[in-house]
Amino acid sequence: YLNLLISSLFVTVLYLGGWNISIPYISILELFQRDQIFGTTIGIFITLAKVIKLLFVSIATRWTLPRLRMDQLLNLGWKFLLPISLGNLLLTTSFQLFSL
Repeated sequence: YLNLLISSLFVTVLYLGGWNISIPYISILELFQRDQIFGTTIGIFITLAKVIKLLFVSIATRWTLPRLRMDQLLNLGWKFLLPISLGNLLLTTSFQLFSL
């Protein structure tokens, strides 16, 4: 679970805004600038709350969904994901060629 914790922390900092509040137009941010220790503490708690949410989602997904065998994953990749990706490549290439 340590790898899951570290990857959740990286995802939180890189993609979810880290210590920033995700709600726009909130006036609490002005209070953070007045007292630097209070703002840093709140930022740490916001980051930890986002990490805990990611941990909960990933652990709940692991508990809920069944474990897939290797042959099921290979069938998924070759019979489903490869045709979708080739269709996406064909569609994007045609859009790029005809948009000139």
